[in-house]
Amino acid sequence: MKTSTIDHLKFPSGRTVLRCKDDAKKLRKASKNTDNYLSYSKALDVIAQNNGIEQPWDKALSQLTKNQESAQNEPSLFDWLKGQVKNQQSHYKKLVHQNFEYNNELYIPNGEGDYSKAYQHKKHPDGLLITQEVAQIVEADIIKLGGLDKLSKLHDGLIQIIYEKPGSTSHLAHEFHVTKDGVIVYYCRSLPWLGYKAEFHARNYELTRVGISKGHVDSFLHWTGFCLWHKILTPRVA
Repeated sequence: MKTSTIDHLKFPSGRTVLRCKDDAKKLRKASKNTDNYLSYSKALDVIAQNNGIEQPWDKALSQLTKNQESAQNEPSLFDWLKGQVKNQQSHYKKLVHQNFEYNNELYIPNGEGDYSKAYQHKKHPDGLLITQEVAQIVEADIIKLGGLDKLSKLHDGLIQIIYEKPGSTSHLAHEFHVTKDGVIVYYCRSLPWLGYKAEFHARNYELTRVGISKGHVDSFLHWTGFCLWHKILTPRVA
């Protein structure tokens, strides 16, 4: 079956069109035996809104396509925006080092009143600020899933590894993005999707919250929670 040419496009939430289609199927299935049954098309509309575009699914896809075309047609503007983001990240990195550096090493809150040693993955400029334990878990799972060479051919060089509890319909998940060179560059922890509250995104040293819930981030990247959850989560490649 031919893969859609827009499945890789991302909603404002960071989720791809392909992932959102899967979310809609799960949402439709979960609503089957309730008073609020949703058809697949209606579920897609809900998913589009939950992921940051207040329009029906078809119009949301049109907007994503236009956004892609605009980025391609205005490379100078796109490059300027990338420069702005890099400047912001550079500033944020300095603040992180000021707050968490000790003897030229970084120690980040682990959410349990203590600190964990962290480093920039593979010492790459785009590498995620991560703990050694989490890096070893993800790297080992990449090997179990077939290795970098095999996985990088599936999504134009960017590997998305999703960790979900087997058989779960709540969509509690941890998501990592890995480059074809094996650098972990992105992390997202989703709360149960049907009761969607927020997602926590981490890019480099930056932590951004999206969604509609008001909450407190009591740990920098939730690495402690991921290590505990990993024992009952099954990784899959999206």
